Amino acid sequence: MKTLIINGSPRSNGNTSVLIETLKNKLSGEIKQIDCYTANLMPCRDCGSCKNEKRCIISDDMQEVYSNIDECDNIVIASPIFYSELTGKLLDLASRFQIYYNARALRGADVISKPKKGVVVLTAGGSTKPDKAYDTAKLILHEINVTDIYPLVGSFATDSIPASEDLNALAQISEAADFLNNIPEPETGDIINRYSTPDEKIKLYRSLFKGRDDVYSLRWFNTKTGRSGYSPVCANKWIPGICDMSKVKCPSCPNRAPLALTDKAIYDHLCGKDELCRDVIGLYPMLTDETVWFLAIDFDDNDWKNDVLAVKNACNDQDIPSYIERSRSGEGAHLWIFFEEPITAKKSRKLGSCLLTEAMNKRHEIKFKSYDRMFPNQDTMPEGGYGNLIALPLQKQAVKKGNSVFVDDDFVPYPDQWSFLSSVKKINNEFADKLISLLGVNHELGELYTEEKNVEPWERQIFFDEKLGLPETVNIVIANMLYIRKDNISQKALNRIKRLAAFKNPDFYKAQALRLSTHDKPRIITLADEDDNYIMLPRGCYEDLYGIVSRNCSKVNITDKRNYGRTIDVIFNGTLRNDQSDAVNEMIRHNCGVLAATTAFGKTVTAAAIIAEKQVNTLILVHTQALLSQWKHALSEFLVVNEKLPEQPHKKGRKKQLSVIGQIGAGKRSSLGIIDIAVIQSLIRDNEVDDIVKNYGMVIVDECHHVSAYSFETILREVNAGYVYGLTATPKRSDGHQPIIFMQCGKIRYTANAKEYALKHSFDHILVPRFTKFCPDTADNHITITQMYKLISESTYRNNMIADDVRDAIKQKRNPIVISERLSHLETLYDILKDVADHIFVLSGQGTAKSKRELLDRIRNIPDSESVILLATGKYVGEGFDEPRLDMLFLVSPISWSGTLSQYVGRLHREYNNKTSVIVYDYADIKVPVFEKMYKKRLKGYAGLGYRLNSNSDDESGYRTIYTENFENDLIRDVLSAERSVYISASYIGSGKIKTIIRLAQESYLKGIVFKIIIKKGDTAYYNKLISIFAENNIDFITKNKLTNSNVILDGKTVWYSSGELFYNSDDECVLRITDELLASELIENIR
Repeated sequence: MKTLIINGSPRSNGNTSVLIETLKNKLSGEIKQIDCYTANLMPCRDCGSCKNEKRCIISDDMQEVYSNIDECDNIVIASPIFYSELTGKLLDLASRFQIYYNARALRGADVISKPKKGVVVLTAGGSTKPDKAYDTAKLILHEINVTDIYPLVGSFATDSIPASEDLNALAQISEAADFLNNIPEPETGDIINRYSTPDEKIKLYRSLFKGRDDVYSLRWFNTKTGRSGYSPVCANKWIPGICDMSKVKCPSCPNRAPLALTDKAIYDHLCGKDELCRDVIGLYPMLTDETVWFLAIDFDDNDWKNDVLAVKNACNDQDIPSYIERSRSGEGAHLWIFFEEPITAKKSRKLGSCLLTEAMNKRHEIKFKSYDRMFPNQDTMPEGGYGNLIALPLQKQAVKKGNSVFVDDDFVPYPDQWSFLSSVKKINNEFADKLISLLGVNHELGELYTEEKNVEPWERQIFFDEKLGLPETVNIVIANMLYIRKDNISQKALNRIKRLAAFKNPDFYKAQALRLSTHDKPRIITLADEDDNYIMLPRGCYEDLYGIVSRNCSKVNITDKRNYGRTIDVIFNGTLRNDQSDAVNEMIRHNCGVLAATTAFGKTVTAAAIIAEKQVNTLILVHTQALLSQWKHALSEFLVVNEKLPEQPHKKGRKKQLSVIGQIGAGKRSSLGIIDIAVIQSLIRDNEVDDIVKNYGMVIVDECHHVSAYSFETILREVNAGYVYGLTATPKRSDGHQPIIFMQCGKIRYTANAKEYALKHSFDHILVPRFTKFCPDTADNHITITQMYKLISESTYRNNMIADDVRDAIKQKRNPIVISERLSHLETLYDILKDVADHIFVLSGQGTAKSKRELLDRIRNIPDSESVILLATGKYVGEGFDEPRLDMLFLVSPISWSGTLSQYVGRLHREYNNKTSVIVYDYADIKVPVFEKMYKKRLKGYAGLGYRLNSNSDDESGYRTIYTENFENDLIRDVLSAERSVYISASYIGSGKIKTIIRLAQESYLKGIVFKIIIKKGDTAYYNKLISIFAENNIDFITKNKLTNSNVILDGKTVWYSSGELFYNSDDECVLRITDELLASELIENIR
């Protein structure tokens, strides 16, 4: 076999020459090369000799070219593209092929005896199109009897990727060499390859990359901004008056008319004719029944190659066929796993999580965010959405750059992508189940930080094999973080250590359960960090880390680099209660930890005692100016600091007043490094933390439940004090991010339980439920919760109800505070109540710091003999507000989180002269489902805070109470004592309670009283069975499509109202038993 290469490049080591040399190394047989720029070649003179004399009379190297053309089997034309064309010298040579044209055109004979194969190799950079040059090259080849031309080979981004690194071009060169070497195509039968028809290729493509075909997206690109993205293909897109993509998301658009995914769209995607890549298809993997045909995992960190290989190796270990696709950008990869039949998205993601977890044991550097980079990215379809999309592979524009192609483990593209796709194997549902049960024995995410109540770290249940591969000694440096030296520690151990500072993000699971988008909500939150030499964990992970090391029979070598500060002379000037003294003793046993004590426990006093015990310079972190002022006042009262103040420079004018208790924030910076109080916002600027935080031996974080906020946590990461303590009344956060508190401040060392503490108070804790009739008068079923809050704040009926209750409180010589979430609501109530008391104030946080201080001073100076009403926003008084005379709270805006409730009612819990009871009026809007759910959550909160219902002389049965357990016997006794009627409303009745229901019904019917069950309609086998049992036992019942109340109403006056289900066992249920004829009639009316 003989090959002639015609090189049109002027450069001997350029991109074209690189590809030529690569091709030559792969060709067999004899190779001849003509270099147009070094050979002695003249262009055609149009002398007519080839027409008349049947030969070219120009004497140069072209005669050798003619000879080689006659003898060769293959011809390769290679050239860079100049101004969209082949180079000038190569065109000069081509002009001499007139002799072949004339031989055919004039004499009807070919001077070349045999047909040949041909390859065109082109190179270009930037936005140059190869089409024109390629057409010219093909025309030249046809002139010299090249009948079989291989598809264009080339590298077309040489300005950014040299041809030597263009994986796609190099792969094409290999394929072209096979073509020229006459390597026969294998007998493929049904296997699709590069020679297959477009229809065959598209059929194979759609059999693998299967998702929703009733909707798909195309990539868009803004030429002005350079921004790009994907949007669903819609028949109404950009039609004026119909489409408004700028305001309404496509899945939520009432006028959406999505177009189905067609073979034509896939053809356009694969051809990639649009230079701006606006023909790239975005496929939605999750079908409408929440199943998928494939799983893909995305990797795009700096070390993405090692990451994807680690997961692929994990797949190989379990005989799972998986395939690597280099991403469109070339800076990442997708790992694909295909299924024989659609499996649930939940199962596919669980499989992906198991494989990632397994891979992390072999390569700990894989980031936790990989758990969020799966397609699909959640178990359920988000309401009003399509789920996440994936850009399909093999789009031509990306393929030209060696991207969006499938590659081997060396990241070299497979020579024939279609032949490769034909070889893809899939797994079935049964195999997926087997793998998940094998790999996810305890949990597919592996072992993470968990909160176990009342269990010491070394007593925690261990789920994983503790033989981790640790060296005899583990070296740990303790400073602002724990620095664990990586030397000789196995990958499995490093992975396990890193997971000590990682926890599942409740926000993700909450959003998924509500069918909301989980975009930007990571499944796992981690506080760990690392560099080449160390893994870094927060200080609060030390005990867990020590437990792992000790269980592996290794030793810990500690290098302590913490700052223990300087000694200060400070004396505690107060008296501690026994529980406060216990708290101090427990806290100082540890270098870090949290004091979790209910509001009014005296955490500030306790902290002052800790400062006196430790005797080191201290920084106290607060998040509001109000708290800063309170701390200054409290520390001045409870500490005697015998430290000499520095001499002030002799200057004219008023001297600055110095204090041993310094202040950073609220417009002042009077730090002396003895005892300083700092507002957190004053210590961080442009993400840079003030170095002053490193100058103290002890740091105390007030209201440390805020530590999970970015600025707070950033500062705590820089603190290197020997002692770090946190104070909070609400260690549990509504977002579930409380592990951050314990990682940065340490574990809870002492707890003052709110309910137990309430029993120690000298006053009773009373709850007065106020059930309202409020129901929004609107036909809009999609009213938002913000709009609903506005409606209740503007309800005349509701506001008059509140005002009447406040008037009664003033008549009873009470000191009430009214808390709302909306300032406008407080202003409305102010207008109604402004003449009711001697003083009325609105507290909202508005105004200057000075005006707010003056207002609080005015309130504190009001004598007890004068009445006062405080109207306050929850945000303002929730933390740091202290007015001991308050003894009645009117909660007039719905809230749900127990932590907020604890803060609000805590405003009443300060001891004060002649305070015998504190009362909370809670307004429950049970005709608004979302507000009723919030009320039910509050009920559990009240029970946990030690509140009870007030006794009522009109209650003939003699008791009103809040139950958190053991209510069933009292409920049954009440039902059996009913004289006229029993109504039971239940969304669900447990199987263990059916006999009780039958008994209660039969005994009621024997007495001749009404007994009726109202149950939520269902479509399960259990529901149908329950209905049959009711019918068989002649129990009167009705079904309702919607039912939110779970209650029992007796004789039109006694109500059992539950936060859960009265006839279904629940661990956290809270039940009210109250006598209220008005409420009873309302509830009966609602369920009829």
